[in-house]
Amino acid sequence: MKKVLTIAISFILVLSAVVMVPAITKIDTASAEATHTIGIFDEEFVEISFGVISDLHLDRAEKAYTTGDYCQPFTREAFQSIIKQAAIHDKDGLDAMVMAGDIIDNQVNDNNQYGRDRRGVAEMNAFMDVVLEFTDSKITIDSVEYPNNIGNNVMLTTGNHDTRTYYSSFGAFKDLMGDEYFESNGNRTDARVDLEKGYRHSYITIGNQEYHFIMIEAMPTIPWFIDPLSLDYIEADLEAITTANPNAYVYIAIHEAPYDTIYGTEENWDPGSNKWHTDALTCDPEDAYSLDSTNPAGYSATPIDLTYIGMDGEQKTVKGFKRNGYTGTTRNIISKYPQVMVFAGHTHITLNDERSIVSVNEADRKFTTVNTGAVKGGGGAGFDIEVMNTYSYNSLDLRKGLLVQVDVDGDVRITRLDFKTDTVTKTPWELSAPVADNSHLNKYTRASRTNANIAPVLSGSIALANGSFKSLYDDSSCNLKISLPAATDTDANIIFYYEIEAYEAGTNLIKKTWKVRSDFNTAHFNGLTSDMRTEFSHFLQLDAGNYDFKVTAYDSWEAASNTLTYLNFTVL
Repeated sequence: MKKVLTIAISFILVLSAVVMVPAITKIDTASAEATHTIGIFDEEFVEISFGVISDLHLDRAEKAYTTGDYCQPFTREAFQSIIKQAAIHDKDGLDAMVMAGDIIDNQVNDNNQYGRDRRGVAEMNAFMDVVLEFTDSKITIDSVEYPNNIGNNVMLTTGNHDTRTYYSSFGAFKDLMGDEYFESNGNRTDARVDLEKGYRHSYITIGNQEYHFIMIEAMPTIPWFIDPLSLDYIEADLEAITTANPNAYVYIAIHEAPYDTIYGTEENWDPGSNKWHTDALTCDPEDAYSLDSTNPAGYSATPIDLTYIGMDGEQKTVKGFKRNGYTGTTRNIISKYPQVMVFAGHTHITLNDERSIVSVNEADRKFTTVNTGAVKGGGGAGFDIEVMNTYSYNSLDLRKGLLVQVDVDGDVRITRLDFKTDTVTKTPWELSAPVADNSHLNKYTRASRTNANIAPVLSGSIALANGSFKSLYDDSSCNLKISLPAATDTDANIIFYYEIEAYEAGTNLIKKTWKVRSDFNTAHFNGLTSDMRTEFSHFLQLDAGNYDFKVTAYDSWEAASNTLTYLNFTVL
């Protein structure tokens, strides 16, 4: 059994040694002579740096470079990129790594699926092999100075590709990494670990500040269901943590994001295509109506009572709801704590999109959610929008994750990283430390950013050409090509899609409409510089006849550009 899983994320390749909790120490920058502004992130006073990744999907199949590496290079590149960036503004380097699920690709079961089980176990071992490459050789399981703390700075939860039974849940990682992995914080009683219920609370102490991390895992035996006792743990620990320090964030990792937060979880997300991206676990009875009203036939939601034995040993009942067999009330709990910052994966939606971070500051919901991207790769989303077929891409090239840094006052900067190019994606997100009036949540609400948004602009003219074309997306036949200069936008050309309308010439009768994603979703950014094309073009199929064409560009906040028009074109 491997029992090292310390990553000790000082990942000695680049950084100076970082000792694990509770022995992690740094120079107290608060006492330095330099000055800084409270409420504004100060890179000269970084206290803690931690990476956040998800959807590693270690797999020997097409996601790997070779048939034997189980996609290990992707994970290795992610670690290396985060380590490199952390060292730029933190002389002590990386302190921790958080992983939000889908560590492996082929779930390990106990139902005699020998081939899949064997493959899943191999993927677990492949994950450990990479992790051990970054283990601080000075800290071993035989450490006398820091016993029972090994692995505390490596925190993970599982996802739908990991969790099916004990053999690929927290219990499996305990077996793989050793007992020490979950014996965190010197067994301090409030550092709660319950392997059976899928819950882990850890903390890291630096100077006089504690940084708290909660890992939430779905029940292995009931996919996408969080054990009610784990809900009690969440409630109790959040209450205790935020009471002790109301001006510090609490970091929660869960595989699927809270409902109606980041892009891909919105209330109006198209239920006909991948509604499963929305976390059923985080919905509550009051959400049932909105879900039903979206698609009553496909997504019924029925309030139910869940009975369980609570922390005090007494039988309890919690209100939940059942939607396609799934239940949960997580969102109802975290909504009461404006200090909560949730990290979630699962969707593989690109971190290029500014909707990958959303704070809610409503009467009954106050917390922040951040998309973690995917180590495996991903791309665009918007399943009611056609893929731009002239902009084919390899989703495995779009490997992204996060570096989170907190300064001495608790202000946070989240840097998006592109692991393929080892560069920073766009401008980092910065949040002030939690404050009593909850104003720290206002910066990244949908409303505040929609109100501040400036619509994109189209310039130039439309060009049309008859011909015989093949859609690069689905290989279908097309007889028309449309081209125009790419729209521009104040936010690094964040054009989400183009709407093309074909009218019967000289009338207002629309014959056909297309919504086509721009290559913004699949572009690589280096800061605000990207490899996006300067021209938008697309292949269309239309019956012969005369048409007027109109094209409008929309950004991620649904702001429309001006419209370009081409009158009376003859399609052959």
